[in-house]
Amino acid sequence: MDEELFIEPAAAEDFSSVCALLESEQLPISDLRKDMKHFFLAIIGETTVGAIGLDPYGSAGLLRSMIVLPGYRHMGIAAYLVETLETHAKQQAIKELFLITNTAEGFFTKMGFNKISKDQLPVTVASSAEFNGLCPASSSIMKKAM
Repeated sequence: MDEELFIEPAAAEDFSSVCALLESEQLPISDLRKDMKHFFLAIIGETTVGAIGLDPYGSAGLLRSMIVLPGYRHMGIAAYLVETLETHAKQQAIKELFLITNTAEGFFTKMGFNKISKDQLPVTVASSAEFNGLCPASSSIMKKAM
């Protein structure tokens, strides 16, 4: 990486570019907050190369929409995004972080998440759109205590 990586909070004006980024990897966007609250962007130069978001549900949080563009993977950007989100989650008094993934179970295991079954989810998280049709039933569900 020749240019410096910055992780910064997303703003409402980033909504369209975040949607395009997520759609490029077939990640769901129909339930995204237009204000981009609890979202972070990975930026190198003038290019947004990654994003991650948090849906808070009381003391539980759903890590969602993590993406790094293919040409920028295996550079540690995803780890920086997750670490930034975890810090933000702790500031929001989140005690447990959950996620659903189709392709990154190994990465999230390295980041300290453990695979769980859907019946181990808090009701608030289990009732989210992510767990009710937006993501495939074959996806892995994971949890990390903060």
